[in-house]
This record gives sequence, structure tokens and C-alpha cells, in this order.
Amino acid sequence: MPTLNPAPNALGLASPALGPWFRHDTPTTTPPELPPPAGDLSCTVSLVENMEWRTPAIATRSYFIATATRPSGLRRLHQENGSPAFTTGSLVVLLTLMPEAELRLWALTQPVAQPDGASAPAPNTPTRPRIRWFAGEIEASQVGS
Repeated sequence: MPTLNPAPNALGLASPALGPWFRHDTPTTTPPELPPPAGDLSCTVSLVENMEWRTPAIATRSYFIATATRPSGLRRLHQENGSPAFTTGSLVVLLTLMPEAELRLWALTQPVAQPDGASAPAPNTPTRPRIRWFAGEIEASQVGS
């Protein structure tokens, strides 16, 4: 490998450390892989017994039951067609990113210069929507007693 000048570790760059999203006590159990998201940015994941879902970044965690009249923590979340998100009667685990995590993820969506010299979009022009929440919906029949 050729010597890089300056050395990458001398540039003062860092990347966010994302912890493992899933944990299981049995080392032979393979964690699930997240499939590509659907049009509404949702994806379905099946977890084996005793598999833990963990926050991908620093966040606060809230639990809600999606009732016909949505709890205040879920009222702002909608499907792409404008209807309320989540199936009525399901358990919703809502992760609200801490401001510094939200800002860091947003900064990572900024465009970078093109290697072919083409003009890049203006600075502070995100390439994706700003992420504030992650939510997991668990069907009522799957909630343990």
C-alpha cells in the first residue's frame, strides 16, 4: 500500500461510533440485517427470542400504545399518505435522538465534492431529511406478559 501524505490519522477526522443495534446472549445467534426501507422508510425485522434491540445512537426511549386517539408522543408521526403511523393497538418504542446525535447525523448527509470536478450543491444542503426519531412497532400479540 502506498504511503499517504499527510497520514489519515494526522487529519483530525473522526466518524460517529454507532453501537450494535441488536444483542443476543448466544454467540452463535446471528443478529438480523435491516432490509432496504420501503417507500415510507419502514422496514420489517423479525427478532428471535431474547434478541435485544438497542438504540443506534444516544437517545431517550419512550413506550406508547397506539390507541385510536394517538398519545401526544405519537401525534406528530404520520405515514407518507398523511394517516397516523402505526397500527392501532400495537406497542410503539420511540427513540428521540439527543440534539448532538441528531446534528451529527444531519452533518453526515451534507454533500461532498465530486471527484470529477462537477460542482457540488451549496454547503448546508442536506441530501436527506433530518432524522429526529426512530420508532419500533410491536404487534400486540408479540408483546410478552
